[in-house]
Amino acid sequence: MACPLVTTGQHFLASVLDHIDCQAATLGSFGFQALAQPGGLGQAVLTGLLTLMIAILALRLMMGRAPASGDAIGLALRVGIALTLAVSWPAFRTVLYDTVLHGPAELAAALRAGDSLPGTSGGLTARLQGVDDAIVALTAQGTGREVYAPVQEGGTTFKAIALEDQPALGWARVAYLAGTLGPLVALRLAAGLLLALTPVVAGLLLLGGTQGLFAGWARGLVLCLLGSLGLTVVYTVELAILEPWVTSALQLRGANYATPAAPTELLVLTLSFAIAALVLVGLLARVAFQQGWADFRIERSETPDPARILSDEARLVSLARSLHLAAGASGTVPRLADPRGHDASPSSARVPVLIGRERGADGVAARSDGPPSASTTPLGGSYRRAARRTTGAGQRRDTRR
Repeated sequence: MACPLVTTGQHFLASVLDHIDCQAATLGSFGFQALAQPGGLGQAVLTGLLTLMIAILALRLMMGRAPASGDAIGLALRVGIALTLAVSWPAFRTVLYDTVLHGPAELAAALRAGDSLPGTSGGLTARLQGVDDAIVALTAQGTGREVYAPVQEGGTTFKAIALEDQPALGWARVAYLAGTLGPLVALRLAAGLLLALTPVVAGLLLLGGTQGLFAGWARGLVLCLLGSLGLTVVYTVELAILEPWVTSALQLRGANYATPAAPTELLVLTLSFAIAALVLVGLLARVAFQQGWADFRIERSETPDPARILSDEARLVSLARSLHLAAGASGTVPRLADPRGHDASPSSARVPVLIGRERGADGVAARSDGPPSASTTPLGGSYRRAARRTTGAGQRRDTRR
């Protein structure tokens, strides 16, 4: 497919825009078909990744890790999407190709709502070329003043004020062409390249470790779509300002009136919209590659439940009584070793400490790491029998144990 040639003169900007659009469309369509054909690189990559996915799934099944029903449905959907994008040209053209390359123009036409914006009649490329031709004509005619000429009282000659006429007009055209071609060329060629790599990138959706690359590729296409749409809006507003401005400036020069402020004004307008186009593309890139909103959920502090605290205390008391009764039945009372060499309190004496720790964890009472005070009677120790059994039956039972 032969793209239109770029010519100099009155059709320079239009020929460049048409050539870039042709290059992007050709790269997207012929590149996809070259990679997606049988035996191509895209088919080989897709087959290898599909084989690897089946092997991993088989190993998981052998280890007893069968996927859940939701995971199985998601896996089937990923396989279907990958095969559709990598093999089917009609589906690819409908879903991605036409949407990315031709969708921005249709969306921009819908946003204008029947040319409701001022100066939206005609094709965008022709209007951009018309403004460029007007800037060239204004540069050729000049501002109509004699630079560095002596000022005559009551005359019409005057000196330059801020910028030289010809350099200012020349830089204004440079800013206009660079601000128009730079962002648009980058987005269109990026869209064509990403579309051409679809047969290779589609297989990356099958494995969990490569899904990030597939997501980045999809976000790149979203950026190309939104960026082209945003640039169309910027150029439409720019043309709505520049078209009447250059028409008025040329009419004044045709009537032999001087336009000393025209160079500075034109340079400011073209440079401002060039910067605005770059900033807009950066902002849309931020939107396209946004990871998601931060989680602003406020975690509620759990209020201790009195019923749960009482149940925990009852459980600890029951455990302590069981231990003490078992120790009494065996005729011995277990004691804890004290690092200072003294006898520690019985296990039942540690129950208040455990209850205090439990309350401290729930936020009800402060944590108590030390032993209870001397005035505190250990739980179950009020009616404890201190003397050993003296009956013969009790001694024989203790001996058997």
